[in-house]
Amino acid sequence: MRTYIIRRLVQAIPTLFGITIISFLLMLAAPGDPVTLITFNPTSTPEGTAQLRRQLGLDQPPLVQYLYWLIGNDWVKIDVDGDGVGDVYGTRRGFLRGDLGQSLQHKRSVTELIVERVPATLQLTLTSLIVGYVIGIPLGIIAAINNRAWFDQLSRVLSVIGNAVPGFWLALILIIIFSVNLGWLPMGGMRDITRPAAETNILESIRYMIMPVSVLSLGIIATISRYMRAEVIEVLGQDYVRTAYAKGLSRRTIVFRHVLRNALIPIAALLGPGLGSLLGGAVITEQVFSWPGMGRLVVNGVFQRDYPLIMGSVVLGAVLYILGVLLSDVLYAWIDPRIRLE
Repeated sequence: MRTYIIRRLVQAIPTLFGITIISFLLMLAAPGDPVTLITFNPTSTPEGTAQLRRQLGLDQPPLVQYLYWLIGNDWVKIDVDGDGVGDVYGTRRGFLRGDLGQSLQHKRSVTELIVERVPATLQLTLTSLIVGYVIGIPLGIIAAINNRAWFDQLSRVLSVIGNAVPGFWLALILIIIFSVNLGWLPMGGMRDITRPAAETNILESIRYMIMPVSVLSLGIIATISRYMRAEVIEVLGQDYVRTAYAKGLSRRTIVFRHVLRNALIPIAALLGPGLGSLLGGAVITEQVFSWPGMGRLVVNGVFQRDYPLIMGSVVLGAVLYILGVLLSDVLYAWIDPRIRLE
């Protein structure tokens, strides 16, 4: 097992770099650049703008710019607007030396910004993942046991709806109903900013999480319940299950001791991709609910053409996705002892 995990981590290295290359090229293909936004003021001089573009390496070909991000590029203080004060700070050592660069918008280390925002995003996404699995698995089991009954038909309809409803639309509907009309839940944020963070209790935090978690977990519930239903129906048709019924075992014993473990094998494989899709969905959900996580940071970075911040977010998402897929493989082998990870 240890050898397998090490080998998979080594194999993930070229995957990670491939993701960064594609993301970097797509980012450069978008119209505009950070210099245009930084120098968007009446006091900017053409000489200062040209010097800033040259020092940031934006006058170089895309491959050279990527190498600057990868291995580093010295930045100096540049007087863009002619006020005698440098407007760009610091030196970046490059991604290979553990430096994600300095945000052009926030004038702070990208690593520091990510460390500040990641806990809020992980709190939201992991909670949604747990809620999705805790609700989706029992729904799938009940639907499979009551195959073609009214509950099964209802769960299949709800599964289609859950996968089809756009997250941002559902978020706005929830805000209108439960915040604007009923006033039961806060419209957004992570806590009441008028009170110190030390006074925030668990129940208050849950109130702020109910709507964003509901939006993110709906798609997971729909997907997991649909897959779980199909797997349980397939396993119930196996010979050893019919033999267990012939021996007089109760349905409860057969489902929980024989069917469930075999039906969970494909569900474990969905964990890694599910985590990756959750991070993508959290970008929109955090923006709608003003959740102070990575989602809002990434959206603002894209609008401001903050290249270091965008690339740092891409690296974080790629690493979490790769670790999620690796976790799926390990769970796959743990659930089914017949599978040996070599």
